[in-house]
Amino acid sequence: MSKLLDRLEYLLPAVTISVGFLVALLDQVANLDQSVILRSLILIVTLLGTSTLIERYKVIRRIESASLKSEALLTRLTASGDEDRLVGVQVYPIRDYQRIRDLLPSVSSQFWILGSTAYNILLSIRPDLISALIAANFDVRILLEDADSPFLREQEREEDFSNDPSYKKNQNEIRLCLGQCDEIIRILDQTTYSGTFEVRQYSVLPFYSLVLFDSQRALNFIYAYGHRSTELPMIEVTKDSVKSKILYDTYQQHFLDVWNVGQTVKLFTEGRVVTGNSHPQANGG
Repeated sequence: MSKLLDRLEYLLPAVTISVGFLVALLDQVANLDQSVILRSLILIVTLLGTSTLIERYKVIRRIESASLKSEALLTRLTASGDEDRLVGVQVYPIRDYQRIRDLLPSVSSQFWILGSTAYNILLSIRPDLISALIAANFDVRILLEDADSPFLREQEREEDFSNDPSYKKNQNEIRLCLGQCDEIIRILDQTTYSGTFEVRQYSVLPFYSLVLFDSQRALNFIYAYGHRSTELPMIEVTKDSVKSKILYDTYQQHFLDVWNVGQTVKLFTEGRVVTGNSHPQANGG
């Protein structure tokens, strides 16, 4: 069956011609008084039905292929006899914000967050983040989507947050996240914090939700079509092996690629607010 469907796209013209021939044959043998319109409708229905079948099958095959590749990757990572495969990679069954809080006191130079809204991450770690910032003066970069991004609307539709089309959960969370950033900046402005705290918004497809620590460790919050991201696994990657370093570098470069096309909306540096509550759009290079 699978081989037949694989070739069905190439057989479509032959199928269409065969149906047309069958209609003509019935006209001749049984003297059916079929109109040209009826014969055309039969051809159109056949064409549409076959095309829909092909497209659905292609989608199923793409999903199946992606699943098999993921399964093969996990098998290689967990296979016995190769110690390097597990070094530097740890999988958590769901997102673990406590892990971020545990790691914050060890940050010395930079702490980066990339999320769709970044709201849940920041809400969970804000007091710990403020304390760590005041103690260590490291730089912070936060990336979240533009509320008008078409990718954000698509994600909201996929995750089916509400049956009410006027209900915009992600847009609300972005607004709340920006408010949290305002509060953090207000507190930092009253301290001796001398680092840089910057927030940018982007309008591209992010692929990953990431938290990066000092160019040494990354947490990858997995996305999957049709699933709430908070219910999906989390992967922690450190540069403790050749393979895990390649994976970390991929995550870090992805963050930088999105950062470089983002627009600065909040910036606190050298002890003063450069960009604040008005959320102006500035070039982010």
